[in-house]
Amino acid sequence: MNVIFSMGISYQGIRLAQDLTVVAESITPTSVSIATGQTAFHVVRGIDVSHLKALLWVSDQALTIKVNDSGAPEQTITLPANTPFGWVAGAGVTCPINQDVTDLYIANASGATATLQMWDAQDITP
Repeated sequence: MNVIFSMGISYQGIRLAQDLTVVAESITPTSVSIATGQTAFHVVRGIDVSHLKALLWVSDQALTIKVNDSGAPEQTITLPANTPFGWVAGAGVTCPINQDVTDLYIANASGATATLQMWDAQDITP
């Protein structure tokens, strides 16, 4: 299936936009509600970086996401409120997820319940 990512900028009435299409066998959309005060809200998430084609995560509240372990994470992602964390193969930048993911542990100290939207596109066959 095709996954289309759009990127654009507007300045002084001029808009520059471009779509980038990647083909992936599976898209996993997930919406998670995380209460304020959570320090290690557990989400099971399977991401094989070698098969990842695209990802987009966005939350309406600031979050800290720890990858694979809540105490000694392999990677920590700081996700500001309403700021997308994303990547698409072929865009000329390195994937921000630097190892396979099995679990996410999410901290929410924002003072409000957060809604985290996560979309991952992967090939699921070797």
